[in-house]
Amino acid sequence: MENDPNKETLLARWLSGDLSSEEQKELAEDKSLDALKVVTDDISNWQLPPMDLNNGLKKLKAELSDEETKTVSIQPFGYVMRIAAAVTLLVVGYIGWQYYFDGAQKFRTGIAERLDVTLPDQSLAMLDARSVISYDESSWEKERKLNLKGQAYFDVTKGSTFTVETNAGSVTVLGTEFNVKHYRGTLAVTCYEGSVRVESGNDQVILEPSEGVSFIDGEMNRYETDDTQPDWQQGYTRFSGALLIRVVAELKRRFEAEIKLPEKYHGLKYTGAVPFTSLEEALQSVFVPMELDYEIGDNGIVTVH
Repeated sequence: MENDPNKETLLARWLSGDLSSEEQKELAEDKSLDALKVVTDDISNWQLPPMDLNNGLKKLKAELSDEETKTVSIQPFGYVMRIAAAVTLLVVGYIGWQYYFDGAQKFRTGIAERLDVTLPDQSLAMLDARSVISYDESSWEKERKLNLKGQAYFDVTKGSTFTVETNAGSVTVLGTEFNVKHYRGTLAVTCYEGSVRVESGNDQVILEPSEGVSFIDGEMNRYETDDTQPDWQQGYTRFSGALLIRVVAELKRRFEAEIKLPEKYHGLKYTGAVPFTSLEEALQSVFVPMELDYEIGDNGIVTVH
């Protein structure tokens, strides 16, 4: 009866509680049921341990950074033990999911996509294209803090300290409206309402409304603006005396385009507004005023001459 398919069907129906009294009696006479009962009885007594979500999140990040791949080999132990293993894995998987991920929130935008995210305190984060924010909802009441990669505009409700963390520095406020732009080697913050504290490396700056600061490769530059909202929310980005190589980098990032710019043009400076409705319009707004020729190949690669 070891490989009896009828027995396997009875075992499966026993797990689901779908046996008649006669079938239960028939299965009870088979001693192979004892092993499965031991496992299921043990599982019914399991209790979830107290969960420290912050430590769990840290553990997960540490494990994901480990480049070693670990392989576990599972040997077949027969039908009954396969069922027991499946039940065990489901329970352990549920515990792991709750332990590591409960409370973690992450939002991401793609090419030409924008997203408005309402945070737990009703603050608003408006994400620009190709941007990511993440935060721990379970600890939000104690610490209003999130991580940003890309660009976002924040309308923060009054309350405790609100912090935006980036790899290039942090931005701290109590309740205000401000824009943060963080890409490779660049951190730019503009304050539209209230006041903002920006920290990058050893530098610390307090911004008032209509003031901004940028850190490009560690070099700080303060500026003023008459805008009442970020230009990207109006469908374009304005550059003032920006190196052409950085303008091209922005086009590449937004449109995931490959643009070949000769090194002799890297140091040229560009001033103007670049629309992001399409790659073609963006290229025209940059290179036509600078009297530079370009072409888009059949493979989609843009070459500047």
